[in-house]
Amino acid sequence: MRLVSTVFLMLFAVQLVAAQEPKPAQSPEEAAMMQAWMQFATPGEPHKKMQQMVGVWDSTIKMYMDPGAPTESKGTSTYTSLMDGRYVQEVAEGVFNGMPFHGLGIYGYDNLKKKYVSLWIDNMGTGLMVGTGESPDQGKTVNWTATSSDPMLGKESTYHSVVKEITADQFTFEMSGPGPDGKEMKMMEMTYTRRK
Repeated sequence: MRLVSTVFLMLFAVQLVAAQEPKPAQSPEEAAMMQAWMQFATPGEPHKKMQQMVGVWDSTIKMYMDPGAPTESKGTSTYTSLMDGRYVQEVAEGVFNGMPFHGLGIYGYDNLKKKYVSLWIDNMGTGLMVGTGESPDQGKTVNWTATSSDPMLGKESTYHSVVKEITADQFTFEMSGPGPDGKEMKMMEMTYTRRK
């Protein structure tokens, strides 16, 4: 027991001395690299704006499978903050074509690209929808372009969507993509209202 205590004290003393030794100064290259990483990793105004979505939202969904006769359903989305305010996660629940719908989205803002970024998955497919977005008004409106596998056309397709803040407690989402003939058409329109 005495031997174990002596070894422990020696190791502690070595660590204490090592901690007190001055660290070598960073080279200019190392300092520049560290600064670049810190700028890339630090949340900014776009991230703060996205955090305002945290909460539970009720949604009304219109699907335009037949442009002349859209179908309407209700859903719920729960937004939570991820990675110390760097991302927002959406968990969506609803009904699609009479079947239960479950979706999950991750949204962020890439400081290097200076663009919003997104990833979406749901139980209606096995692919990933990956998108980037830009805002003309500090995040109140975000215009998205995303790509995803399209089983109807048998290839990857491009989709466009717009998220628009109406008030602090309401926003809209509209998405268009290739229709049965391959031409772009309005596919979906959603209104979200914050649950109080």
